[in-house]
Amino acid sequence: MQIPSLPTDNLYKFCAIAGIALFVFGASYALEKSVELNIRVSNDNTQISVMQKQIEFWKEDVDEQKRDVGRVSNDLGGLEHQKHVSREQLDSLKNENNATVVRQAKLIETSRKIQIQAIRLSGEVRNARVLFHNFLLMSIICGLSILVGPWLALFGFRRWYALVQVPQDNVALRQDSATKN
Repeated sequence: MQIPSLPTDNLYKFCAIAGIALFVFGASYALEKSVELNIRVSNDNTQISVMQKQIEFWKEDVDEQKRDVGRVSNDLGGLEHQKHVSREQLDSLKNENNATVVRQAKLIETSRKIQIQAIRLSGEVRNARVLFHNFLLMSIICGLSILVGPWLALFGFRRWYALVQVPQDNVALRQDSATKN
């Protein structure tokens, strides 16, 4: 029983083309993911900077609130020692106290918003870390494809040329010589 010969011509061409495809895929995919990850890290760093600035402003507002509360307490303490307190003084202190209470409520609301944003940002940073670890794995795979791709292409083209094309060229030359004679 005779086994038919395999079409090695197509196999070697496939190796060559697959090698080129591996090289191009590995290089382009790694570059694309690198740019994507750098943009993501840049966005996260921007969000962290914004969050730090919001916390800084919030601390300034808290300090101002403490000064206002201290001033209102001092004013109340001063009124305790006075025998006669005018209606205007009481209304003024009442208005200042109300304004302080409103500012305090706004500070509490801002504090809660900042805490929620911090939790979201923490999640984004964790996601970026996961992406970075995935990027490392993909970099290894892409690096291997960049290394293996040219080798496979060279192997395929050399084998195709040496084992398929040269013999076909020799046969064609002999046939050409035979028809001329």
